[in-house]
Amino acid sequence: MHLSTQQKKFLNELKNQTSDNHAALEDKPASRAILSGKVTVAQYQYYLVALYSLIKTFEIDLFPLLHPVVSDLDARKKSHLIANDLLSTGYPSDQLETIPATDLRFAEMPEALGLMYVLEGSTLGGRILYKHVHETLGLDHTSGASYFAGYGANTGIMWTTFTSTLSTLATEGRIEKRIIDAANEAFTLIEGKMTTANNGDDGEN
Repeated sequence: MHLSTQQKKFLNELKNQTSDNHAALEDKPASRAILSGKVTVAQYQYYLVALYSLIKTFEIDLFPLLHPVVSDLDARKKSHLIANDLLSTGYPSDQLETIPATDLRFAEMPEALGLMYVLEGSTLGGRILYKHVHETLGLDHTSGASYFAGYGANTGIMWTTFTSTLSTLATEGRIEKRIIDAANEAFTLIEGKMTTANNGDDGEN
């Protein structure tokens, strides 16, 4: 898709200005554990629980703000995939139903877009995690790793489509800073969720 110079500039600034928080998230013990060669099913489930709380709340509370501007939003729902993955790996169904919601602190469309940027980016990066949990835990898109399978062969085009929409909305609406600030807040929020999710073993022995 063709992007204007202004759109490309915004996307570069968004990536650069969130890079520190992105790196901090990847350095959390729970994030390191899931990429360990000794990752356990329990650690995998802790990671998924943190994501489920966040993504389910996002879909319930913030998708209504984004429906008018993101045309393929319904195809981007993922909380049901995480729920299926948890159940497929033996997570108790009664505990799944009691996972608390996340206080997202976002109430307007620009901020919702910032969070969506982070979550869609994690879907893009999830292909690496998918390969890893397949090799270490034997999971695949039908048996506990459907969330990290993302959009399958369409993952790349789904990311390109989203960033095109995002950059158009940002530059035409002059809401670049609000989106960037919200993306940074989202990384910090997820980092906090991963701290809560960590079971005390970072997987590095």
